[in-house]
Amino acid sequence: MGLFYTVYYACFAILPGLGGKWAESAGTVSAAFEFAAFVIVLAMLGVFVFLPLSRRV
Repeated sequence: MGLFYTVYYACFAILPGLGGKWAESAGTVSAAFEFAAFVIVLAMLGVFVFLPLSRRV
């Protein structure tokens, strides 16, 4: 649980700023939504990688 919460709060601290910078550099607000969709896809991929690893323990 310690590893989970470390990653969780680190992402909550870093990712909104990255999304804002992405939107500013693109010049459109929709870039922030595209960034959020990209992060959600990465999270789903992370779950599919983590599940087989967690069954080993």
